[in-house]
Amino acid sequence: MIALEFIACICHIVACIVGSDELRALAHLVQCIADLVWCSVCACMQARSRARLSVPIPTNPFYLLVAQQTQHRIELDERDKHPPQQGGPQLAMVRYC
Repeated sequence: MIALEFIACICHIVACIVGSDELRALAHLVQCIADLVWCSVCACMQARSRARLSVPIPTNPFYLLVAQQTQHRIELDERDKHPPQQGGPQLAMVRYC
């Protein structure tokens, strides 16, 4: 998307320096393609945002209870993965020969 805009800009600059009508036409074509890509990406992002915003907020008490229990289990799992260290750092004994 940005690369197409960059290529169109370079074509416009070269067309201004050289004065070639073919390069101006090429720059215009690349600019049109870049605009089409930009519009399609924006449309996809807008559709994605609309889909996310249209998801209803759950108000069922059972759902909320299950969600809280699941969150609590996730927190417990994270705590178990990284238990607090007891005491200070452990030093390894190194034996020099």
